[in-house]
Amino acid sequence: YSVAFSPDGNMLVSGARDGFINLWDVSAGITTHAFNAEGEIPTAFHLRGNYPNPFNPSTRVVFDLPAAAEVTVHVFDVLGRNVMVTDPVSVSGGRDHSLEVNASSLPSGVYVYQVRAQAGSDMLIRSGRMILAK
Repeated sequence: YSVAFSPDGNMLVSGARDGFINLWDVSAGITTHAFNAEGEIPTAFHLRGNYPNPFNPSTRVVFDLPAAAEVTVHVFDVLGRNVMVTDPVSVSGGRDHSLEVNASSLPSGVYVYQVRAQAGSDMLIRSGRMILAK
């Protein structure tokens, strides 16, 4: 891992063993850009998270895909019940893809979400946590 700050201290650059480089806006506390140092097409399915988080009523789930896939987001409540599924979207391989999750029909609370990418016969799944604050 490596970390560096911009001269003004507002941006943080971090690198990791998976080959990804993240640019963080320190004042806002968010990842502003993430990319694979080895090229435009990532080598693995990588979930960047959802922004904003907490949110009301919608958030964007950001991810990278190594190949084209049909992607859905499944949202689960704290009891593990599947309370929402987005419509499937065809996404090409690449970085910084995002899907909007509109949770206006759900009550405030903590939810677990899964991004599911069906690429041929392979199902790629990554999970995250989101907080809906109404």
